[in-house]
Amino acid sequence: MNELKTKIQSILRDDETLMRLLDKTSKPFGIYFARPPLVNPPLPLLTFKLIGGSTGYGHREAQVRELVLQIVAYSATSCDQIMERVEELLNLSTAFTDMEALDVLNIQLDSIGSDAFDIEFNCYTLMHRYRVFITKIPTR
Repeated sequence: MNELKTKIQSILRDDETLMRLLDKTSKPFGIYFARPPLVNPPLPLLTFKLIGGSTGYGHREAQVRELVLQIVAYSATSCDQIMERVEELLNLSTAFTDMEALDVLNIQLDSIGSDAFDIEFNCYTLMHRYRVFITKIPTR
């Protein structure tokens, strides 16, 4: 699972268009795992987390596992452009290549939350949830 977390972070952080939308030029590039910093978060920003899911039947090595990837944009103005770019990045045919332990079979948008206002950070938020279907790459 750690490889998938690292890969998602890399896909998001390595995109120049997304970095322009987030107005970031240095680490952590406005992309955080699970939760933004509690004190003076550098808006706009993204958070992502993986939520465990079910496994299919079959041999342990061949099981398909279904996870939920939740991504939330935080912005003082609008989150729509940020989330549109995230969706484009996750759906690139080369996005999840070169992984060693896991194979991402498919990723699909599952749901889009409504625009919300986060009173703690005094900004708008927008959440997307994706279904991620993975299988373990057999070791030899």
